[in-house]
Amino acid sequence: MAPNDVLREIKQINVQIEPYDEDVIGATPLIWLASHARAGMFLLLHADDGVFWAKAATQAFQFSDLTLHDRFTAHPKLVQMARLFDQQEEYFLWRVAEGKWQARHVSEEAGNRQMDYFDEPQMLWGTKVEPMGDGFAQMIDGEEGLRHTVPLPLTKADWKGRRHLRLDVRHYLIEEAGWLRVRLSRLCNLRKETNK
Repeated sequence: MAPNDVLREIKQINVQIEPYDEDVIGATPLIWLASHARAGMFLLLHADDGVFWAKAATQAFQFSDLTLHDRFTAHPKLVQMARLFDQQEEYFLWRVAEGKWQARHVSEEAGNRQMDYFDEPQMLWGTKVEPMGDGFAQMIDGEEGLRHTVPLPLTKADWKGRRHLRLDVRHYLIEEAGWLRVRLSRLCNLRKETNK
């Protein structure tokens, strides 16, 4: 590592954290989550049968496979957790028991609590890309052909056999007994790294 490389730069920002319980979320968690969606946001959904990406529109989600939205809406028991996010905020929804949900909203637009934070870009699978249309691309990695579909309009020309796909994560810190530790983390962005 070069001497001028910075591993983590700790900054400060105002944050608002709001919890939600099953009384607010109700029996249809994906519909509740969609009520907070707006264009430009991403959805990362963990289900019993896989991990799925979608892009958000106003109070709706668009999956690469249109049947996925109906399946998760009609069968919320399949959903384990979901994150709806953009660079300003994140809604994090998780199942705590059968038919019981909790969620957390983290926003920086109307923050009332100052917190230290640092950003961390995480590398995602994908050394090859296959465009799918409608703003989605399938990422392929390794001899095993590991695949996942991301809500980005990528082209084959965007990739040169390297892992350029990044998921930006923001870690908020809290001080306890003189030590800084990560209090919570949220997703901020899904992007193609362009500077390497």
